[in-house]
Amino acid sequence: RPSNIVLNHDYADLGAEEITNGDFATDLSGWTLAGTNATNTITWETNGARIISTNVNIALSQNTLIVGKTYRLTCDVAITFGKIGLDGISIANGNTVNLVEGFNEITFVADSTTLKIKRVVANSNCLLDNVSVKEVDPNDRWALGTGWTISGGKLIGDGTNTDFQGVQQNNVTVVGDT
Repeated sequence: RPSNIVLNHDYADLGAEEITNGDFATDLSGWTLAGTNATNTITWETNGARIISTNVNIALSQNTLIVGKTYRLTCDVAITFGKIGLDGISIANGNTVNLVEGFNEITFVADSTTLKIKRVVANSNCLLDNVSVKEVDPNDRWALGTGWTISGGKLIGDGTNTDFQGVQQNNVTVVGDT
């Protein structure tokens, strides 16, 4: 019997790595390049993948997610100019999330099976490295009601729930036990 009968009580359980070649060790293998002239505008460097764009909608992607599951993405970004971001994910502020200079950690719900990292503004020169995506609560220990998510090791209610839906774990107690 565990010392704490509530499993994943700190919301820190993460699944296996979902991304192939997230460190871009020797090339762009594992990644799909999309967009006009993608092979000329997305290049491998010894310290990551460089995304350079001038009015071209280009992206790096991997088809590895399950729609409706929650994931944690971490990555490093160096921005010379412009912006890159994540596309097609469900978080509070819409479907495109800009990545910032330095270390990024973003928790999101997959709207698609494809994780897409793309140019956000027309003129961009950004370096992407150490991309990691892991499922949050991979054992589905928590049943989340409407408006609830797990992010950053915390259970978060977004305020949209208008009734008594909440979160729960089933079958963690035994009838008759104290």
